[in-house]
Amino acid sequence: MAFEDLKEGFIVEKEKYEENFLGPHITKIKNYCVVYKDGNVSYKDIKLTVSEKIRVALVARFLANKLEPSIANEMSVDELFTSIGTIDKGSNSLNVRLSNEVTHGYITRTKRKMYMVPPYKIPKILSELPLKEQDKKQR
Repeated sequence: MAFEDLKEGFIVEKEKYEENFLGPHITKIKNYCVVYKDGNVSYKDIKLTVSEKIRVALVARFLANKLEPSIANEMSVDELFTSIGTIDKGSNSLNVRLSNEVTHGYITRTKRKMYMVPPYKIPKILSELPLKEQDKKQR
């Protein structure tokens, strides 16, 4: 293999790489949620589990930050409560789920009560989401 062949695909322009990385992931995540300009996440599919909603919200925020830097790439526990909406804010349920997600390596805790998804986990998270009807028809 020639040196130039090795270089191609390994040394890349950041903008082109991000565009190629972001495009398919944004297309997929749009089936599950939208991100408002204020950073709040709203789900399109209410059949997701709480753990899936946590992952979707954090992936959506990470990707939204790449398109709109004013949107933070991490979320606080309060923002996740607001987005998920089905958990009683007084319960410890969300904190337990977040702890499990960190333990299983899907998300990371960036600081006290703040979470984000590592970018290298995005393809795995998206591949594990339940297929929506339009995804099934495309296969």
